[in-house]
Amino acid sequence: MSGWFVYLLNCADGSLYTGISRDPREREATHNAGNGASYTRSRRPVELVYVEPVADRSAALRRELQLKSLTRRQKLELLRSRDGLSHDAPLITVGAFGAPHGFGTRAGGVSEGPYAGLNVGARTADDPAAVEENRSIFRSWFGENVRLRPLEQVHGDRIVMAGEEELPEADAQLSDDPADLLLVGSADCLPLLFFDPGSGAVGAAHCGWRGTLAGLAAKVVVAMGRRFGSEPDRIRVAIGPGICRDCYEVGEDLVQRFIGSGFPAEVARQTNDGHWHLDLAAANEFMLQRAGVEPASILRAGGAGTPLCTSCEPALFYSHRRDRGITGRHWAAVRAAGGR
Repeated sequence: MSGWFVYLLNCADGSLYTGISRDPREREATHNAGNGASYTRSRRPVELVYVEPVADRSAALRRELQLKSLTRRQKLELLRSRDGLSHDAPLITVGAFGAPHGFGTRAGGVSEGPYAGLNVGARTADDPAAVEENRSIFRSWFGENVRLRPLEQVHGDRIVMAGEEELPEADAQLSDDPADLLLVGSADCLPLLFFDPGSGAVGAAHCGWRGTLAGLAAKVVVAMGRRFGSEPDRIRVAIGPGICRDCYEVGEDLVQRFIGSGFPAEVARQTNDGHWHLDLAAANEFMLQRAGVEPASILRAGGAGTPLCTSCEPALFYSHRRDRGITGRHWAAVRAAGGR
């Protein structure tokens, strides 16, 4: 399965062209292979400069019309935007983050059925051979020399140094070695990626409600300071796709646990029918800021105003809650700056 994407091609004649495709890289390659004005009105070389994942073809067409209505200056502002998405292979990346990284979607994989797409979850009921192929595909997007560093995630707050244990039971890890590709898996819980431009060190954390309540995100900031001398106010954090507040209904008792632990009341909301909903992204942003991370350095994939929800977009993401447990897993990945 592949998702749909809206893209911008920067042409050597100075034009910016908009289109939709299941494989924007193929569009770029086809044009540049000498097939003339395949997807633009120009025969000059083009470069893929912007790719935005969308839920389905209808959404792609709507978004394409929006981008076509922009002036050239507005399109250039979109490319420079702090919240703009770029796309490497079918990875969602955040341009202002700085370190090599990416958040996986369902796009680009070989699994079928309820796991259709890029399922990397070894503990799912998917065909193990398909999962291994998906993992190999994911790895190829970061180079052949990287060492995959997965975790045995336990919904806790333990943090490890990459490579010190074989498949450690932990929910966060750190490294300053560009050969380590730090991985966290998710299908509703929030993946958080950390980068210190000063030392080049990185971190990755899996934050469901338990890890969020335990302050795992803040503990990663502290751990990076102890291990690498990272100052909180220079650390950047990318928050990946996860279940949104409107989709994440919880019990009132859990909401009270959050508020009792010092989280602001704004991380939860009660609907008119009396049900409570929890905002994991807002809760983690609160913890990060309390730990000293600058608000401008906390970057959401999809942009501050348009968070990417795993439950809302079945064509793009797996969701454990939406799919009642029969679903795949995404990987979020980051590696220390300086390697390839």
